[in-house]
Amino acid sequence: MEKQNVLHTEKIISGKRTYYFDLKRSENGRDYLLISERRQVEEDKYERQQIILFEEGLRKFGGMLMEMMLQFEGKNKKKRLTEEEIAAVRKEYPNAFIPWTAEEDQTLLDMYKQGESVDVIAQHFLRKPSAISYRIKKLDVQ
Repeated sequence: MEKQNVLHTEKIISGKRTYYFDLKRSENGRDYLLISERRQVEEDKYERQQIILFEEGLRKFGGMLMEMMLQFEGKNKKKRLTEEEIAAVRKEYPNAFIPWTAEEDQTLLDMYKQGESVDVIAQHFLRKPSAISYRIKKLDVQ
């Protein structure tokens, strides 16, 4: 991995697996996410798998990952949402369950600091007002 092209990196260790999330820049200037899994298969032998996501696929991938997490864990660990339930919510709020981008976070913060109501912000982002309130708390601006 060429360090000069890495813009940001994070690592998660989970048992015998290590996951690397590297935001990189290609030679032609396009940013992409490289997700690598390194798995120990023997005492000193490892296998490696990688996924490369460019901007056009990243939001879809993130949205699907979020949906799968909700299915896996269930909303608040009480109830697992079905595809139909997620689709029903997205009829009214098309961006529901899609991960936030850094740009959206900044716009949210700007709107909130300018005194916009949660309902107005929710309309802007096409998300549920409860999702806006949760995001504001998560960004720790209250």
